[in-house]
Amino acid sequence: MVADWDVTGALVADWDVTGALGADWDVTGALVADWDVTGALVADWDVTGALVADWDVTGALVADWDVTGAMVADWDVTGALVADWDVTGALVADWDVTGALGADWDVTGAGLLSLVLQVWRFGEWLDVVIDDRLPTRKGRLVYTRSDSQVELWSALLEKAYAKVLGGYSALQGGTIAETLEDFTGGVAESVGLSRYTSEEIGEMVLAGRREALMACYIQVSEAADIGRVDEDGLVLGHAYSVLGVKEVKRGSEELTLIRLRNPWGFTEYNGPWSDQSLEWKSVSDAERRALNLQKDDGDFWMLCEDFCSLFSWIVICTCSMESPQCEVTELRGRWERGVSAGGGRRLKSFFTNPQFRLRVGVASGAKEESVTEPGIEERWMVLLELMQTDRRATKHHIACHLYRVPEQLVPRPRLDRGFFTRSRPVSDTGEPQNSRGVTMRASLSPGEYVIVPSTYDLNQEGDFYIRVYCEKGTDSRIF
Repeated sequence: MVADWDVTGALVADWDVTGALGADWDVTGALVADWDVTGALVADWDVTGALVADWDVTGALVADWDVTGAMVADWDVTGALVADWDVTGALVADWDVTGALGADWDVTGAGLLSLVLQVWRFGEWLDVVIDDRLPTRKGRLVYTRSDSQVELWSALLEKAYAKVLGGYSALQGGTIAETLEDFTGGVAESVGLSRYTSEEIGEMVLAGRREALMACYIQVSEAADIGRVDEDGLVLGHAYSVLGVKEVKRGSEELTLIRLRNPWGFTEYNGPWSDQSLEWKSVSDAERRALNLQKDDGDFWMLCEDFCSLFSWIVICTCSMESPQCEVTELRGRWERGVSAGGGRRLKSFFTNPQFRLRVGVASGAKEESVTEPGIEERWMVLLELMQTDRRATKHHIACHLYRVPEQLVPRPRLDRGFFTRSRPVSDTGEPQNSRGVTMRASLSPGEYVIVPSTYDLNQEGDFYIRVYCEKGTDSRIF
Protein backbone atom coordinates (compact mmCIF):
# COMPACT_ATOMS: atom_id res chain seq x y z
CA MET A 1 0.00 0.00 0.00
CA VAL A 2 1.29 3.46 -0.93
CA ALA A 3 -1.43 5.60 0.63
CA ASP A 4 -4.54 5.28 2.78
CA TRP A 5 -7.55 7.60 3.02
CA ASP A 6 -10.43 7.62 5.48
CA VAL A 7 -14.10 7.67 4.49
CA THR A 8 -14.06 11.48 4.19
CA GLY A 9 -11.27 11.34 1.62
CA ALA A 10 -8.61 12.64 4.05
CA LEU A 11 -5.14 11.13 3.68
CA VAL A 12 -4.49 9.01 6.76
CA ALA A 13 -1.16 7.35 6.07
CA ASP A 14 1.44 7.14 3.34
CA TRP A 15 3.90 4.38 2.55
CA ASP A 16 6.87 4.46 0.24
CA VAL A 17 7.54 1.91 -2.48
CA THR A 18 9.36 -0.38 -0.05
CA GLY A 19 6.31 -0.59 2.13
CA ALA A 20 7.81 1.59 4.88
CA LEU A 21 5.48 4.10 6.52
CA GLY A 22 6.48 7.57 5.34
CA ALA A 23 4.01 9.84 7.12
CA ASP A 24 0.93 9.68 9.30
CA TRP A 25 -2.04 12.07 9.54
CA ASP A 26 -4.92 12.19 12.00
CA VAL A 27 -8.60 12.25 11.04
CA THR A 28 -8.58 16.08 10.71
CA GLY A 29 -5.88 15.90 8.09
CA ALA A 30 -3.14 17.22 10.48
CA LEU A 31 0.25 15.61 10.07
CA VAL A 32 0.93 13.57 13.21
CA ALA A 33 4.30 11.95 12.51
CA ASP A 34 6.84 11.68 9.74
CA TRP A 35 9.36 8.93 9.02
CA ASP A 36 12.31 8.89 6.68
CA VAL A 37 13.02 6.15 4.15
CA THR A 38 14.90 4.08 6.75
CA GLY A 39 11.87 3.97 8.97
CA ALA A 40 13.39 6.37 11.53
CA LEU A 41 11.01 8.90 13.08
CA VAL A 42 11.92 12.35 11.74
CA ALA A 43 9.33 14.59 13.37
CA ASP A 44 6.35 14.35 15.68
CA TRP A 45 3.33 16.64 16.03
CA ASP A 46 0.58 16.74 18.66
CA VAL A 47 -3.15 16.73 17.90
CA THR A 48 -3.22 20.55 17.56
CA GLY A 49 -0.68 20.39 14.78
CA ALA A 50 2.15 21.82 16.98
CA LEU A 51 5.58 20.29 16.44
CA VAL A 52 6.47 18.33 19.56
CA ALA A 53 9.86 16.82 18.73
CA ASP A 54 12.30 16.58 15.86
CA TRP A 55 14.88 13.92 15.09
CA ASP A 56 17.77 13.92 12.64
CA VAL A 57 18.45 11.16 10.13
CA THR A 58 20.49 9.19 12.68
CA GLY A 59 17.56 9.03 15.04
CA ALA A 60 19.12 11.55 17.46
CA LEU A 61 16.73 14.07 19.02
CA VAL A 62 17.45 17.50 17.53
CA ALA A 63 14.88 19.73 19.20
CA ASP A 64 12.01 19.53 21.65
CA TRP A 65 8.96 21.77 22.04
CA ASP A 66 6.37 21.99 24.81
CA VAL A 67 2.61 21.92 24.30
CA THR A 68 2.49 25.71 23.70
CA GLY A 69 4.85 25.39 20.77
CA ALA A 70 7.77 27.00 22.70
CA MET A 71 11.14 25.32 22.16
CA VAL A 72 12.27 23.67 25.38
CA ALA A 73 15.65 22.25 24.42
CA ASP A 74 17.93 21.95 21.43
CA TRP A 75 20.51 19.29 20.60
CA ASP A 76 23.22 19.27 17.98
CA VAL A 77 23.82 16.38 15.60
CA THR A 78 26.11 14.63 18.11
CA GLY A 79 23.35 14.53 20.68
CA ALA A 80 25.02 17.21 22.84
CA LEU A 81 22.68 19.76 24.44
CA VAL A 82 23.19 23.14 22.73
CA ALA A 83 20.65 25.38 24.42
CA ASP A 84 17.95 25.23 27.07
CA TRP A 85 14.81 27.33 27.49
CA ASP A 86 12.39 27.61 30.38
CA VAL A 87 8.62 27.31 30.07
CA THR A 88 8.28 31.03 29.29
CA GLY A 89 10.53 30.69 26.27
CA ALA A 90 13.42 32.61 27.93
CA LEU A 91 16.89 31.27 27.23
CA VAL A 92 18.32 29.89 30.47
CA ALA A 93 21.66 28.44 29.42
CA ASP A 94 23.76 27.99 26.33
CA TRP A 95 26.46 25.42 25.56
CA ASP A 96 29.13 25.55 22.87
CA VAL A 97 29.92 22.68 20.53
CA THR A 98 32.47 21.23 22.97
CA GLY A 99 29.83 20.89 25.65
CA ALA A 100 31.25 23.77 27.71
CA LEU A 101 28.73 26.19 29.19
CA GLY A 102 29.07 29.43 27.24
CA ALA A 103 26.80 31.96 28.93
CA ASP A 104 24.03 32.44 31.48
CA TRP A 105 20.83 34.45 31.36
CA ASP A 106 18.39 35.25 34.13
CA VAL A 107 14.77 34.13 33.93
CA THR A 108 13.72 37.40 32.27
CA GLY A 109 16.22 36.92 29.48
CA ALA A 110 18.08 40.09 30.52
CA GLY A 111 21.81 40.18 29.88
CA LEU A 112 24.17 40.52 32.86
CA LEU A 113 27.74 41.73 33.37
CA SER A 114 29.95 39.20 31.57
CA LEU A 115 33.31 38.16 33.01
CA VAL A 116 35.98 35.86 31.59
CA LEU A 117 38.18 33.92 34.03
CA GLN A 118 40.72 31.23 33.30
CA VAL A 119 40.95 27.76 34.83
CA TRP A 120 43.69 25.23 34.01
CA ARG A 121 42.53 21.79 32.89
CA PHE A 122 44.86 19.06 31.66
CA GLY A 123 47.48 21.24 29.98
CA GLU A 124 45.18 24.00 28.71
CA TRP A 125 43.86 27.27 30.11
CA LEU A 126 40.08 27.44 29.64
CA ASP A 127 38.25 30.76 29.25
CA VAL A 128 35.19 30.54 31.51
CA VAL A 129 32.40 33.07 30.89
CA ILE A 130 30.27 33.98 33.91
CA ASP A 131 27.97 36.82 34.96
CA ASP A 132 28.10 38.75 38.21
CA ARG A 133 25.02 37.19 39.80
CA LEU A 134 26.04 35.33 42.98
CA PRO A 135 23.90 33.13 45.25
CA THR A 136 22.87 34.97 48.41
CA ARG A 137 20.68 34.40 51.46
CA LYS A 138 19.27 37.40 53.34
CA GLY A 139 21.68 39.71 51.54
CA ARG A 140 24.81 37.65 52.33
CA LEU A 141 26.82 35.46 49.98
CA VAL A 142 26.02 31.80 50.51
CA TYR A 143 29.47 30.41 49.68
CA THR A 144 32.93 32.03 49.61
CA ARG A 145 32.97 35.58 50.93
CA SER A 146 35.40 38.19 52.26
CA ASP A 147 35.25 40.32 55.38
CA SER A 148 34.76 43.24 53.01
CA GLN A 149 31.37 43.31 51.25
CA VAL A 150 32.89 45.02 48.19
CA GLU A 151 35.58 42.34 47.68
CA LEU A 152 34.01 39.78 45.35
CA TRP A 153 36.91 38.27 43.40
CA SER A 154 36.96 35.04 45.43
CA ALA A 155 33.21 34.48 45.01
CA LEU A 156 33.45 35.12 41.25
CA LEU A 157 36.40 32.74 40.90
CA GLU A 158 34.44 30.14 42.87
CA LYS A 159 31.48 30.55 40.49
CA ALA A 160 33.73 30.06 37.44
CA TYR A 161 35.23 26.93 39.00
CA ALA A 162 31.77 25.60 39.89
CA LYS A 163 30.76 26.12 36.26
CA VAL A 164 33.71 24.06 35.01
CA LEU A 165 33.01 21.22 37.45
CA GLY A 166 29.23 21.17 36.92
CA GLY A 167 27.78 23.20 39.78
CA TYR A 168 28.40 24.39 43.32
CA SER A 169 27.58 20.94 44.68
CA ALA A 170 30.60 19.58 42.75
CA LEU A 171 32.89 21.73 44.93
CA GLN A 172 32.01 19.70 48.01
CA GLY A 173 34.62 17.11 48.88
CA GLY A 174 37.23 18.16 46.31
CA THR A 175 40.95 17.70 46.87
CA ILE A 176 43.51 20.35 47.71
CA ALA A 177 45.91 19.17 44.99
CA GLU A 178 43.34 19.37 42.18
CA THR A 179 42.17 22.85 43.16
CA LEU A 180 45.68 24.28 43.45
CA GLU A 181 46.59 22.87 40.04
CA ASP A 182 43.42 24.14 38.37
CA PHE A 183 43.96 27.66 39.73
CA THR A 184 47.71 27.90 39.03
CA GLY A 185 48.62 25.36 36.35
CA GLY A 186 51.31 24.09 38.70
CA VAL A 187 52.14 20.56 39.86
CA ALA A 188 50.84 19.59 43.30
CA GLU A 189 52.70 16.94 45.27
CA SER A 190 51.12 15.33 48.35
CA VAL A 191 53.75 14.51 50.96
CA GLY A 192 53.02 12.21 53.89
CA LEU A 193 54.44 13.92 56.97
CA SER A 194 55.14 10.64 58.77
CA ARG A 195 57.71 9.68 56.10
CA TYR A 196 60.09 12.55 56.89
CA THR A 197 61.84 14.08 59.86
CA SER A 198 60.78 17.48 61.18
CA GLU A 199 64.07 18.93 59.88
CA GLU A 200 63.29 17.67 56.34
CA ILE A 201 59.74 19.05 56.49
CA GLY A 202 61.05 22.42 57.66
CA GLU A 203 63.42 22.52 54.68
CA MET A 204 60.55 21.62 52.31
CA VAL A 205 58.41 24.45 53.64
CA LEU A 206 61.33 26.88 53.48
CA ALA A 207 62.02 25.93 49.84
CA GLY A 208 58.33 25.93 48.94
CA ARG A 209 57.78 29.38 50.43
CA ARG A 210 59.77 30.86 47.53
CA GLU A 211 58.13 29.08 44.58
CA ALA A 212 55.02 27.18 45.69
CA LEU A 213 51.60 27.35 47.32
CA MET A 214 51.22 24.97 50.25
CA ALA A 215 48.38 23.49 52.26
CA CYS A 216 47.98 20.71 54.81
CA TYR A 217 45.25 18.63 56.41
CA ILE A 218 44.52 15.96 59.01
CA GLN A 219 43.34 12.73 57.39
CA VAL A 220 40.30 11.02 58.94
CA SER A 221 39.12 7.44 58.64
CA GLU A 222 35.41 8.20 59.12
CA ALA A 223 33.49 10.68 56.98
CA ALA A 224 31.51 11.74 60.05
CA ASP A 225 34.73 13.19 61.57
CA ILE A 226 35.24 15.70 58.77
CA GLY A 227 34.75 19.19 60.18
CA ARG A 228 35.01 18.12 63.80
CA VAL A 229 37.27 20.29 66.01
CA ASP A 230 39.68 18.23 68.12
CA GLU A 231 41.11 19.03 71.55
CA ASP A 232 43.97 21.02 69.96
CA GLY A 233 41.53 23.35 68.20
CA LEU A 234 42.26 21.84 64.78
CA VAL A 235 39.52 21.00 62.28
CA LEU A 236 39.74 17.41 61.04
CA GLY A 237 39.72 16.79 57.27
CA HIS A 238 39.98 20.53 56.68
CA ALA A 239 42.48 22.39 54.47
CA TYR A 240 44.91 24.80 56.17
CA SER A 241 47.22 27.19 54.33
CA VAL A 242 50.93 26.80 55.06
CA LEU A 243 52.32 30.33 55.01
CA GLY A 244 55.95 29.93 55.99
CA VAL A 245 58.63 28.82 58.42
CA LYS A 246 60.73 30.76 60.97
CA GLU A 247 63.66 29.94 63.26
CA VAL A 248 63.42 31.36 66.80
CA LYS A 249 65.86 31.21 69.71
CA ARG A 250 64.83 30.13 73.18
CA GLY A 251 67.93 30.53 75.28
CA SER A 252 70.62 28.39 73.64
CA GLU A 253 68.00 26.33 71.80
CA GLU A 254 66.94 27.05 68.19
CA LEU A 255 63.39 26.08 67.26
CA THR A 256 61.59 25.82 63.93
CA LEU A 257 58.05 27.22 63.81
CA ILE A 258 55.52 26.69 60.99
CA ARG A 259 52.96 29.40 60.27
CA LEU A 260 49.48 28.15 59.32
CA ARG A 261 46.10 29.70 58.59
CA ASN A 262 42.57 28.40 58.84
CA PRO A 263 40.84 29.89 55.75
CA TRP A 264 37.64 30.24 57.77
CA GLY A 265 39.32 33.16 59.54
CA PHE A 266 38.49 31.72 62.97
CA THR A 267 38.89 28.50 65.03
CA GLU A 268 42.62 28.42 65.77
CA TYR A 269 45.10 25.96 67.21
CA ASN A 270 45.34 26.22 71.03
CA GLY A 271 48.51 24.21 71.73
CA PRO A 272 52.14 25.26 72.29
CA TRP A 273 53.16 28.42 70.41
CA SER A 274 49.55 29.32 69.64
CA ASP A 275 48.52 32.98 69.98
CA GLN A 276 47.99 33.00 73.76
CA SER A 277 50.48 30.30 74.77
CA LEU A 278 53.10 30.82 77.49
CA GLU A 279 55.94 29.77 75.15
CA TRP A 280 56.07 33.28 73.71
CA LYS A 281 57.44 34.56 77.01
CA SER A 282 60.59 32.49 76.49
CA VAL A 283 61.75 34.38 73.36
CA SER A 284 63.11 37.89 72.98
CA ASP A 285 60.77 40.89 72.92
CA ALA A 286 61.78 41.60 69.32
CA GLU A 287 60.87 38.10 68.12
CA ARG A 288 57.67 38.10 70.12
CA ARG A 289 56.53 41.36 68.58
CA ALA A 290 57.47 40.17 65.08
CA LEU A 291 55.88 36.72 65.27
CA ASN A 292 53.21 36.60 67.97
CA LEU A 293 49.68 36.81 66.57
CA GLN A 294 47.15 38.01 69.15
CA LYS A 295 44.24 38.49 66.77
CA ASP A 296 41.76 35.61 66.27
CA ASP A 297 41.95 35.75 62.47
CA GLY A 298 42.82 32.13 61.65
CA ASP A 299 46.63 32.67 61.59
CA PHE A 300 48.79 30.83 64.13
CA TRP A 301 52.24 29.33 64.70
CA MET A 302 53.11 25.74 65.60
CA LEU A 303 56.32 23.94 66.49
CA CYS A 304 57.53 21.97 63.45
CA GLU A 305 57.66 18.72 65.46
CA ASP A 306 54.04 19.22 66.53
CA PHE A 307 53.06 20.04 62.96
CA CYS A 308 54.49 16.71 61.76
CA SER A 309 52.74 14.74 64.49
CA LEU A 310 49.31 16.45 64.38
CA PHE A 311 48.87 16.83 60.61
CA SER A 312 48.89 13.96 58.10
CA TRP A 313 49.72 15.51 54.72
CA ILE A 314 51.25 18.63 53.24
CA VAL A 315 50.43 19.52 49.61
CA ILE A 316 53.13 21.53 47.80
CA CYS A 317 52.04 23.04 44.48
CA THR A 318 55.01 24.34 42.52
CA CYS A 319 53.68 27.14 40.33
CA SER A 320 56.76 28.27 38.40
CA MET A 321 58.00 25.06 36.81
CA GLU A 322 58.59 26.58 33.38
CA SER A 323 61.98 28.25 33.45
CA PRO A 324 65.20 28.46 31.38
CA GLN A 325 66.60 25.65 33.54
CA CYS A 326 63.65 23.32 33.02
CA GLU A 327 62.15 21.50 30.05
CA VAL A 328 58.49 20.46 29.97
CA THR A 329 57.21 17.48 27.97
CA GLU A 330 53.49 16.76 27.62
CA LEU A 331 52.23 13.31 26.65
CA ARG A 332 48.68 12.16 25.97
CA GLY A 333 47.39 8.65 25.52
CA ARG A 334 44.64 6.17 26.22
CA TRP A 335 44.20 2.84 27.96
CA GLU A 336 42.20 0.76 25.47
CA ARG A 337 40.61 -2.58 26.30
CA GLY A 338 42.45 -5.53 24.77
CA VAL A 339 45.17 -3.26 23.35
CA SER A 340 46.85 -0.96 25.88
CA ALA A 341 44.97 -1.42 29.17
CA GLY A 342 47.32 -3.95 30.73
CA GLY A 343 46.53 -3.20 34.36
CA GLY A 344 48.89 -2.99 37.33
CA ARG A 345 52.47 -4.14 37.76
CA ARG A 346 51.37 -7.35 39.47
CA LEU A 347 49.78 -8.60 36.21
CA LYS A 348 51.55 -10.43 33.37
CA SER A 349 49.82 -8.08 30.91
CA PHE A 350 51.51 -5.00 32.46
CA PHE A 351 53.90 -4.71 29.50
CA THR A 352 50.98 -3.96 27.13
CA ASN A 353 50.40 -0.58 28.78
CA PRO A 354 51.57 2.54 26.87
CA GLN A 355 55.36 3.06 26.99
CA PHE A 356 57.11 6.42 26.64
CA ARG A 357 60.88 6.84 26.40
CA LEU A 358 62.78 9.54 28.30
CA ARG A 359 66.45 10.34 27.83
CA VAL A 360 68.08 12.07 30.78
CA GLY A 361 71.32 14.02 30.59
CA VAL A 362 72.23 12.81 27.08
CA ALA A 363 71.23 14.02 23.65
CA SER A 364 69.62 11.65 21.18
CA GLY A 365 72.24 9.28 19.72
CA ALA A 366 74.99 10.38 22.12
CA LYS A 367 76.86 8.07 24.45
CA GLU A 368 76.26 8.29 28.18
CA GLU A 369 79.41 10.14 29.29
CA SER A 370 79.57 12.08 32.52
CA VAL A 371 80.80 15.69 32.47
CA THR A 372 81.18 15.94 36.25
CA GLU A 373 84.31 15.47 38.29
CA PRO A 374 85.68 11.92 38.56
CA GLY A 375 84.08 9.95 41.37
CA ILE A 376 80.99 12.20 41.50
CA GLU A 377 77.87 10.85 39.79
CA GLU A 378 75.87 13.36 37.83
CA ARG A 379 72.17 13.47 38.76
CA TRP A 380 69.13 15.04 37.08
CA MET A 381 65.91 16.00 38.85
CA VAL A 382 62.68 14.85 37.17
CA LEU A 383 59.13 15.63 38.28
CA LEU A 384 56.33 13.64 36.61
CA GLU A 385 52.56 13.78 36.96
CA LEU A 386 50.01 11.32 35.53
CA MET A 387 46.39 12.49 35.29
CA GLN A 388 43.25 10.67 34.12
CA THR A 389 41.21 13.09 32.05
CA ASP A 390 37.85 11.31 31.75
CA ARG A 391 35.03 13.07 33.59
CA ARG A 392 33.83 10.00 35.46
CA ALA A 393 32.19 10.17 38.86
CA THR A 394 34.33 7.20 39.93
CA LYS A 395 38.04 7.38 39.13
CA HIS A 396 40.28 4.45 38.25
CA HIS A 397 43.10 3.55 40.61
CA ILE A 398 46.15 4.72 38.66
CA ALA A 399 49.94 4.62 39.03
CA CYS A 400 53.03 5.37 36.98
CA HIS A 401 56.40 3.56 37.00
CA LEU A 402 59.79 4.61 35.68
CA TYR A 403 62.36 1.99 34.57
CA ARG A 404 65.97 2.30 33.50
CA VAL A 405 66.48 0.84 29.99
CA PRO A 406 69.70 -1.18 29.58
CA GLU A 407 71.93 0.06 26.80
CA GLN A 408 71.49 -3.13 24.75
CA LEU A 409 67.66 -2.67 24.81
CA VAL A 410 67.62 1.00 23.82
CA PRO A 411 67.08 0.26 20.08
CA ARG A 412 63.90 -1.71 20.83
CA PRO A 413 60.77 0.40 20.31
CA ARG A 414 58.91 -1.48 23.06
CA LEU A 415 59.99 -3.58 26.02
CA ASP A 416 58.48 -7.04 26.44
CA ARG A 417 57.01 -8.99 29.33
CA GLY A 418 60.38 -10.53 30.22
CA PHE A 419 61.95 -7.13 30.86
CA PHE A 420 59.25 -6.03 33.30
CA THR A 421 59.19 -9.44 35.02
CA ARG A 422 62.90 -9.30 35.91
CA SER A 423 63.25 -5.51 36.37
CA ARG A 424 62.30 -3.19 39.19
CA PRO A 425 61.34 0.45 38.69
CA VAL A 426 63.79 3.12 39.75
CA SER A 427 60.89 5.33 40.82
CA ASP A 428 57.09 5.27 40.93
CA THR A 429 54.06 7.20 42.16
CA GLY A 430 53.41 4.75 45.00
CA GLU A 431 50.38 2.55 45.51
CA PRO A 432 47.62 3.03 42.88
CA GLN A 433 45.24 5.80 43.89
CA ASN A 434 41.69 6.57 42.76
CA SER A 435 42.52 10.25 42.38
CA ARG A 436 42.67 12.49 39.33
CA GLY A 437 46.46 12.65 39.39
CA VAL A 438 49.55 11.05 40.92
CA THR A 439 53.12 12.39 40.99
CA MET A 440 56.70 11.22 41.37
CA ARG A 441 59.94 13.12 41.90
CA ALA A 442 63.19 11.32 41.09
CA SER A 443 66.91 12.04 40.97
CA LEU A 444 68.20 10.16 37.91
CA SER A 445 71.60 9.37 36.49
CA PRO A 446 72.15 9.98 32.74
CA GLY A 447 70.62 7.38 30.46
CA GLU A 448 67.39 6.20 28.87
CA TYR A 449 64.25 5.40 30.82
CA VAL A 450 60.75 4.15 30.03
CA ILE A 451 57.58 5.63 31.56
CA VAL A 452 54.67 3.19 32.03
CA PRO A 453 51.27 4.60 33.13
CA SER A 454 48.74 2.01 34.28
CA THR A 455 45.41 1.38 35.96
CA TYR A 456 45.10 -1.12 38.78
CA ASP A 457 42.90 -3.65 36.97
CA LEU A 458 43.10 -5.11 33.48
CA ASN A 459 41.05 -3.56 30.63
CA GLN A 460 40.07 -0.36 32.46
CA GLU A 461 39.65 2.16 29.64
CA GLY A 462 40.30 5.88 29.82
CA ASP A 463 42.29 8.83 28.54
CA PHE A 464 45.34 10.16 30.37
CA TYR A 465 47.70 13.13 30.33
CA ILE A 466 51.34 13.14 31.50
CA ARG A 467 53.61 16.10 32.04
CA VAL A 468 57.30 15.69 32.77
CA TYR A 469 59.50 18.47 34.14
CA CYS A 470 63.23 17.87 33.68
CA GLU A 471 66.37 19.84 34.13
CA LYS A 472 67.98 21.03 30.89
CA GLY A 473 69.88 18.34 29.05
CA THR A 474 67.06 15.82 28.75
CA ASP A 475 65.44 14.55 25.60
CA SER A 476 62.12 12.74 25.42
CA ARG A 477 60.69 10.70 22.59
CA ILE A 478 57.42 8.81 22.33
CA PHE A 479 56.77 5.27 21.12
